[in-house]
Amino acid sequence: MRDGKLLLRITLVLVLVLCLLARQSSAYMKILTAPGHPVSLIVEHDKGRIRKAYFRSPEGVRSLEQIEQHLLLSDSFFFLRADGDMLDDLVWKIDLLQPKSEEMLSLWITSVTETSTAWLALAPAGSGFWESLPRSPLPREDVFLYVAPHLPAYEKLARRSGPEILTFIYTMLLTKSGPKLAAIPEVYSRLLPLTSLVSKAQEDDGLKAAYTALHQDFERMGQGAMPSREAIENFRWKRILTVRWKR
Repeated sequence: MRDGKLLLRITLVLVLVLCLLARQSSAYMKILTAPGHPVSLIVEHDKGRIRKAYFRSPEGVRSLEQIEQHLLLSDSFFFLRADGDMLDDLVWKIDLLQPKSEEMLSLWITSVTETSTAWLALAPAGSGFWESLPRSPLPREDVFLYVAPHLPAYEKLARRSGPEILTFIYTMLLTKSGPKLAAIPEVYSRLLPLTSLVSKAQEDDGLKAAYTALHQDFERMGQGAMPSREAIENFRWKRILTVRWKR
């Protein structure tokens, strides 16, 4: 109990110091929280550009240098049931933009209550054709989707992206050991009619070949198998931090 109170005091002192520094440098502090979970993201920013970023949990405060100098765009979260304690487990997505390259990426924060653990990962982000389509309910309470911003480089074609491109959807399984890529057949079986339709309707030969390969990958994953090498290489989810704390 004493350790917990001491840690809380240290965190509060750190936040106060950061606030004072922010006032002196014309920057601002922003604290993002996830309801029902003891984790938060503390950022010092100037006109949206992150100068300093910290991840706070009962374990302590960790610096997140990986997202410094990015623009903070938005955040969203939802809850899953990934363990057996009947409490909501967290999937939290924070969208960022690199001003120089204009590339988008997302900071994914996932946490499972039973193991008192949080995992942080960075992954490319962007808008694609999937974003304009209605989402069907997922078949399991421990699954979420990662929609990649690029179509894999099938047939040695350059990776393509954009709001009119059908990119790759990866099903992620949240476990007591963290999120992992998994082939969930029920999800891909639902996607097959659409990928088949788009592939047949495509007039561009290169894109038609790529969509045919995409459909074949979804067919394999609809049978529980893993996708092609190109699809695996297109999956650029990178874990950057794992934090565990005592209950």
